[in-house]
Amino acid sequence: MPEPKSVWERLSSIDVSHRVEHKTYMDKKTGRKVSLAYLSWAWAWGEVKKLYPHAVYDVLDDIIYPDGSIEVRVNVTIEGQTHSMWLPVMDYKMQSIKNPPSRSVSDARMRCLVKAIAMHGLGHYIFAGEDTPDPEGQEEQRAMHLDTQARAETAIEFYENCDDYAQFEKGESNYKKLIEREDIELPLRDQLVEIHALKKMELTR
Repeated sequence: MPEPKSVWERLSSIDVSHRVEHKTYMDKKTGRKVSLAYLSWAWAWGEVKKLYPHAVYDVLDDIIYPDGSIEVRVNVTIEGQTHSMWLPVMDYKMQSIKNPPSRSVSDARMRCLVKAIAMHGLGHYIFAGEDTPDPEGQEEQRAMHLDTQARAETAIEFYENCDDYAQFEKGESNYKKLIEREDIELPLRDQLVEIHALKKMELTR
């Protein structure tokens, strides 16, 4: 009798591409259209609850910085495993907002919820740097990606749980781009390179 699938295996196998929402803004300084892509938090949480009815999320206390910018934090617990994630309150240019209105804080919390859910597997490849369809092009699509360190942590989580070589290969191009980024912290890069090498060895035996 096959072993039951882990939370990661079940959630990471769900295709989220058809649930990505696009919002287009006009950048007044450049005169260009900017398209930002979001994964619907309502759909993402609904998918989690279908599979894991006892899953819960907690909105933690915000961190308020001296300049008035705010970082929101969310925990998601599924089957006894908790992942905590964080996200600054940002405008459509992905810049931190000083003294943000309550609506912006609320929206950031929901985006942070999606980010924490991704740590359990659902839509993880979006945040690991995997492209999703973007009618405005790849340049604007990158605006929805997490900061480099968070993407590296998500990639490490992916390799720790990956047991399928096809999935492993799918992430190769994004892995190479990620480790070549100049802003990735060296200890995190080393950890990512090591877990990638070990997983490749394990899956190709």
